[in-house]
Amino acid sequence: MTCSLNGPMTVNELAVRLQVAPTTVSLLVGDLSRKGILERCEGEADRHRRIIGIAADQQPAITAWLAPGAAAWRKAPAP
Repeated sequence: MTCSLNGPMTVNELAVRLQVAPTTVSLLVGDLSRKGILERCEGEADRHRRIIGIAADQQPAITAWLAPGAAAWRKAPAP
């Protein structure tokens, strides 16, 4: 499991970062998990804590999809 920007996160961490309700993130994560895009695993310190990350086999496609936007954001503040 990997994530191109900030590594795997909990549903609550994703909700804060996306500024949406945790229930919304949980529903989206459920849908993307069923499609094999995201993976959920137990936290190392707390087995009840669920960590969400991009499925390893999906990482190249996600990176390619995000690359144009990331390049634009790197160029935007340049002189």
